[in-house]
Amino acid sequence: MCVSVGIIEEDKLIAINLRKLVEEKGGRVLFVVHTMIEAIRQLTHVTPELLFTDSSIGTECGRSLVNQLSNRIEYFLVLSDRKESKLMPIPEKAPLGIINFPCYETEVSAAIQLFISRNKKTVHIPSRGYTTNYLIVADKGLKRKIHEDDVLYIEAMGNYVKLYVQVNEFFLRKISIRKLLPQLNPDKFMQIHRSIIVHRDKVERGNFQCVYVGKMRFTVGRSYAKEVKKSFALTK
Repeated sequence: MCVSVGIIEEDKLIAINLRKLVEEKGGRVLFVVHTMIEAIRQLTHVTPELLFTDSSIGTECGRSLVNQLSNRIEYFLVLSDRKESKLMPIPEKAPLGIINFPCYETEVSAAIQLFISRNKKTVHIPSRGYTTNYLIVADKGLKRKIHEDDVLYIEAMGNYVKLYVQVNEFFLRKISIRKLLPQLNPDKFMQIHRSIIVHRDKVERGNFQCVYVGKMRFTVGRSYAKEVKKSFALTK
């Protein structure tokens, strides 16, 4: 079972590095945000099991957020300065531990294992038929990398696919949907129709006949209905 993770980190380079390490250790990153306000917005839609957060958790807004989470979510502090933890006020709900940047693989691994042992979970590190968390697309004649979590859904269009990052914004890639599917992370993406692949975390509601990604409604193909129902734990 994957540990679902949220990352709150003002420094974008630290956030990128932390996300990479978490995913390599089997964590499923639900969101990466850079402010507490963004975190509050995200947490109204998704609830990770574990948070990695910077010292902004010590601000009034951050302390309020953590205290509201009660026992639903555990968190680790990620600090870029070892003196920082002595200067910042800690919320009423204390962190599981502190990770100092630069983060090392062993530290992140130990953090996830500590969470797993406390919650008696087993972590699943996906077997990678895919080779990266990024998809290469065409953008104005240039190649561009798009992170898999920025994709809402993928639509087949002959020998091309459209990768939608917003309802009305997409990027083209010259590849058939059949050949693209094995390259995608199966923990993140699922085919629900012969011409549609959705990002699992973007599905808001539905049943075995249709699913909704935002305001977009997609019909579930008959041959995919059983797997969709099982995957999303959807009922008729």
